[in-house]
Amino acid sequence: MRTYPAHSDREKRADRLMTILFVALLVVLVLFVIAFRHPVVTQSWPTATAHISGTRIVAVAAEEHPFQGGTVLYRVEAHVIYEINGKRIDRWAPASGTKRDKAYLESWLSRKKQDSCLVRWNSQNPDDVEAVLIDTVTQNVSH
Repeated sequence: MRTYPAHSDREKRADRLMTILFVALLVVLVLFVIAFRHPVVTQSWPTATAHISGTRIVAVAAEEHPFQGGTVLYRVEAHVIYEINGKRIDRWAPASGTKRDKAYLESWLSRKKQDSCLVRWNSQNPDDVEAVLIDTVTQNVSH
């Protein structure tokens, strides 16, 4: 029968500390990627000021859960009118991320009553567009 030398308490604490630090680093890295990936990509997109003629909340997808049923995903869209290179564009554009909670989006949208907004689009694909609404209470830009 083989026996292995027992780890000292100091080595066990060091192993636990390294494990905790590694997990904490992974969590911070994941949060950083989630928080900053979308704005970094879209901040360099061309922009224009658009007139908002209406807003709506639409169902954009459904998630299936085998043991819980399904979940509907919603987002806010703004009907915007703007110009690109002298061409008038009249379309519905996404104005929020997708959420499961429609009531939350209704509340979110109620703080964004305005006649105009910023529209930005992917210069490689002008159909990839989003409307950026401003919170009329806090004046914060949110998407």
